[in-house]
Amino acid sequence: MNSRMYYPLAIVVLMFLLGIYLYPQLPAEVPTHWNAQGEIDDYSSREIAVFLIPAISLFVYAIFLAIPRIAVFKRNVDDFYSNAGPGFFTIFMLFMFGVYAFSLLAGLGYELSMTYFIIPALALLFGYMGYIMPTMKRNYFIGIRTPWTLSSDRVWKKTHEMGGKVFMGAGLLMLLTLLVPDYAFWSSIILIVAAALWTMVYSYLEFAREKRGRRKH
Repeated sequence: MNSRMYYPLAIVVLMFLLGIYLYPQLPAEVPTHWNAQGEIDDYSSREIAVFLIPAISLFVYAIFLAIPRIAVFKRNVDDFYSNAGPGFFTIFMLFMFGVYAFSLLAGLGYELSMTYFIIPALALLFGYMGYIMPTMKRNYFIGIRTPWTLSSDRVWKKTHEMGGKVFMGAGLLMLLTLLVPDYAFWSSIILIVAAALWTMVYSYLEFAREKRGRRKH
């Protein structure tokens, strides 16, 4: 295993340690959900708040480790895990840690703005995904997996080159939504959905272009 794959695991361990340390100081119920305006609208028991996100993160980490063992395009997946993969997994776990810490701090009585936390966090995650997207090679687990990208290395490459630009652009636009915080959450959701839909459409257009090229020859 790449030694950098221990970084996301270290973050998961840190989550458990933080939760265990803060557990005695937390109230019986801890905020675990916020509405689109960034206001608390649901609570969970202290046990759920402390252990659920670390447990989910540990499960996701186990999936990260399992993917290379079951991958069809193993060489392509191994290449990702040797290069951009550990960085992405670390960023993802930092995102999970941020969400977790935010909830615990809210439980301790700190008045924090969910909007000004979650939007930059999503923008960073989305932007980083866009940054590494052109390095991804065809596989069934990571990247823009449509019937058309999976059918052709060329379509996969073109789609991920375009997708990288779209995702980074969407991440930047998410930050700009903070200028109108009341609409930042839903605006960001629209950007995420639009980016995902466009890359799907683009993959089909590239597939159709490749198919036409074959017919001409």
